[in-house]
Amino acid sequence: MASDRVPFGSTFVALPTPFDARGDIDGSALDHLTDYVLARPFEGIAMLTEAAEDVLLSSDERLEILDRIAARVARKKRLLVGVSAASSAEAVTLVRRAASLGVNGLLVGPYRVPGLGYRELYRHIEKVGRAHEAGRIYLVVRPDNAVDHLSPEEVSTLAKHPRVSGAFVPGGTGEMFDRWSKRMRDREGDVLSGCSLTFATDAHHGATAVVCGVALIAADATKALIDAVRNKDSKSVTALSSRVHPAAELLGPPKVGEEAMGWRRLVARVSGRPLAPTAMRPIVSAALVKGALQLLGHPVQNVVRPPYESLSKAQVDNLRSVLKVSGLM
Repeated sequence: MASDRVPFGSTFVALPTPFDARGDIDGSALDHLTDYVLARPFEGIAMLTEAAEDVLLSSDERLEILDRIAARVARKKRLLVGVSAASSAEAVTLVRRAASLGVNGLLVGPYRVPGLGYRELYRHIEKVGRAHEAGRIYLVVRPDNAVDHLSPEEVSTLAKHPRVSGAFVPGGTGEMFDRWSKRMRDREGDVLSGCSLTFATDAHHGATAVVCGVALIAADATKALIDAVRNKDSKSVTALSSRVHPAAELLGPPKVGEEAMGWRRLVARVSGRPLAPTAMRPIVSAALVKGALQLLGHPVQNVVRPPYESLSKAQVDNLRSVLKVSGLM
């Protein structure tokens, strides 16, 4: 297991994939977002996550994004890359490229496919780990992916894999963070949460760092909140958390098992998330992230890959209201 832990409170910005009007990757917009992160005190960048619409990218597009961001970062910040492919061969190809470019960590979380159980996942992690011996491997634990459908005993055993360095638990409850913190305690492992604006609560239960697309929209608020957590300034944490709560509810990962109440009803209306979803719930809405970036003046078009839908005018207006209420614009 790699030993290079990330400092407590580290924020990795999950970059979206900007598209032009034709639906192709907008390289200049991606460069702009990368430079924006480089100019701010974030720990690093997370590539090819759900915020990047990774599941709708081709293998070649993933490599293109990886190459472009890594070249621009030039090892000035840490890099994480999402590895969602269930095919070990495809995953290894991506990871080998990542290793050659100096990527520091891998967010490994294949989506659920037939026949992908505990034994297959164990072998998958072994192959991925051999492709990047120096990289830290974080198990991605999100509703309905391959890890989520293992039994508790299988998850505990998988977490002890010698190549596993931690877990990424977007939308995790306090109980989940408590459990993963205990699993990683003797292994010097990191437990990553999925929203910088709720990090105070997650850290109380054992989260040590965060991978977050909202941080790109709320850079100043993220820094202020995490600094307050590090300094154990509970008064500032409470005030900041209360102020950004509407944005965290709208843009952040839905908590596992939570019910839609209050602000969450607005979230359902703005983002199109049903109150009782029947499909796999998104951890983050790329359309909302891009819509917010556009409202904040970034050169990012409100374009997502079909069959996802871009925001309507009414949704953009509601998003603007939430950003203003939260002090983000």
